[in-house]
This record gives sequence, C-alpha cells and structure tokens, in this order.
Amino acid sequence: MADKDDDKGFSVNDRRYWVTGEADEDQAEIPRADRLSYVEQLEERVDKAELQLREYIGARKVEQSDLAALRERLQREHAEELSRARGRVVAEVLDLLDDLDRAEQAARDGGSLEALIEGVALVRSGMLSRLTDMGLERIAALGTEFDPELHEAVSTQPCDAEQAGRVVQVLQEGYAIGEQVLRPARVIVGKLP
Repeated sequence: MADKDDDKGFSVNDRRYWVTGEADEDQAEIPRADRLSYVEQLEERVDKAELQLREYIGARKVEQSDLAALRERLQREHAEELSRARGRVVAEVLDLLDDLDRAEQAARDGGSLEALIEGVALVRSGMLSRLTDMGLERIAALGTEFDPELHEAVSTQPCDAEQAGRVVQVLQEGYAIGEQVLRPARVIVGKLP
C-alpha cells in the first residue's frame, strides 16, 4: 500500500493528536485571540435575534392596543350615530303624536264624526309623507305575480287562468326601504280550481 502512495507522488501525514498519541493539550485549549470562536459568533447572533424579537413583540403589542382602541372608538361612534338616528325618527313621530292627541281631544269635546275622520286621515297622510321622505316605499302587490321575497301568502282563492299565480287581494300592505323588505305584504293568491 505504501508503494501505491509513493507512485502518485504524495503522502498523507495524520497530525491529529489522538491518532499520533502526542497530545498538545495546552495548544488545543487556548483560543485564538485574533478572531471570535464559532460559539461566540453564534451567541452574538442569538443575542441580536433575541433583541430584534423583543422589538417585534413590543411593536406588535403596541399595534394590538392601537387596534383595540380603534375598535372601541368605532363601536362607540356607531352607537352614538344609531342613537342620533333614532332621535331623528322619534322627533318626526312626536309631531304626529301631537296631531293624534289633538284629534282625540276634539272628539272628546264633542266634535263631529266627519271632522274626526278627516283629522285622522290628515294625520295618516302626514305620517306616510314623513316615512316616504325617510325612504319608505309601499310594496306593489295587487295584480302582480306572487313573489315570496315581497309577499306572504295567507291563503289561495279559486280564479281564472289569467289570475293564477297572481295576487288577487291584499290583506295587509308591505313596506320596504331600498332593497330591504321591512314587512312583506300579506296577500291572497289566485289558484286554478
């Protein structure tokens, strides 16, 4: 085997102290002063990473507290806006309540039946006008095709082929605001006998 190594022009000298048995313990334990050891480099990197992690955690906690404060503020503002909207609606209804009180007092004071009916009709008209101004719309029902999204069928009524599947009678008006149905119209739907 030694002949083969000599033929190639090089030889291997194993200088590991445990192989040669010549332990130079003093030299093995002395760290080199000109550069940090690998472990010291790793410890420094870990310290930097921990510091950066603490900074990220602190920033995250600040963001979470800011988000919680924003959420509370938005909920408070939403509740306040809802309260103001309720106040506006109630203020509109208070005038109508005053009109009804006057109509009731006129009837108690001996007013005529015709005057009472006219007063109630005026109050109803005023109420409908104010609600329309707020966006209320009456759902068209009589004679239209039955639509379960807009109509609530209470019963059916025998009819001719032309009225089949259509609303033939409205028992209670339905109302909507925009696309939102507040109350479907209660109707009777035509059905072939």
